[in-house]
Amino acid sequence: MKSRKEIIEIINHASGTSAYHKFSHFECYPVVTDGVIAIAEATGYYWLLDIIGSYQTDKRLDPHFQIWRLAVNNENQTAVVSGYNDTVLIIKQDIQFTDFPLDELKLYLMNGVILLLSEYRTELPVWRFCSIAKIKQGGYTWNKLLLKELRN
Repeated sequence: MKSRKEIIEIINHASGTSAYHKFSHFECYPVVTDGVIAIAEATGYYWLLDIIGSYQTDKRLDPHFQIWRLAVNNENQTAVVSGYNDTVLIIKQDIQFTDFPLDELKLYLMNGVILLLSEYRTELPVWRFCSIAKIKQGGYTWNKLLLKELRN
């Protein structure tokens, strides 16, 4: 496993993607971007992608936009994986042991693609803005872009 500093560098340098990567043979599983696959390779944490993929048949989840958060408790080496539709918590799964070096990792799932926030911003040219909604989360106000995929 790479160091905390190296993983943060991967996250900070991820922008856009040159390809989408299939990490599972299950049809319902999403694909991932270059940045997400680089983190999985650096940490060996493909299981996090498996958890996200395994919940995609859950009808409570919005197939168009999800936020997934891995929150790590370094004191007792446990974690919680949470899946949200915008700000509404839908999935919560406890992880009994982890040595993941970061305190938190957020991944976004949009229309079948798991990506990092920095990749989301650079992928915007392939999307059409439908509307912008202000949402409150953790004391912050975020502008959530409601997007529609452009079809050729």
